Amino acid sequence: MNSLWSFSVTIYRAEEVKQLCLQLQEEAEIDICLFLSLVWLGANGTSLDRPTIISLYHSIARWQSLVTARLRGYRLACYDAKDSSSKSILSKLKRRFYPILKTLELNAEKATFWRINHFLQPTPQANGQLALERQAFAIEHNLANYFSLDIINRAQRHKSEQIGRILLNYLPS
Repeated sequence: MNSLWSFSVTIYRAEEVKQLCLQLQEEAEIDICLFLSLVWLGANGTSLDRPTIISLYHSIARWQSLVTARLRGYRLACYDAKDSSSKSILSKLKRRFYPILKTLELNAEKATFWRINHFLQPTPQANGQLALERQAFAIEHNLANYFSLDIINRAQRHKSEQIGRILLNYLPS
């Protein structure tokens, strides 16, 4: 689809990143599409200021709450039936709906990444890979600005430097 989507799928495949993302999503209501986009921008050496992150957040928030979050909720409601051996009609329907809802949720996230990708374009890399220090700084800067927004209901403060260091281990080469 695009480099943002490819980057996000690649980095999310790492089990440590996946668990980190699920934890941030559940505990701190972090939008993982926006989170991975900020990491992608940082990996490309792009640091965003707070007003830009707020604008970006608002450009996807409505879609995420009206479409993606609802699909995720429906999918999770069907999750228990996926592994159930119950023969009830409702359990059978839930088992059939689960993979459909999972695909729809993934497509909704692709649409979110498309919106983000068109909102911002990263600075192209000059002469190959960026210096790891520059990537680390840009990732930490973007995440610190995002985590400091008042519009996010966080259960706790997350350390952008610590998260940035974990993510640097999984950046696609």
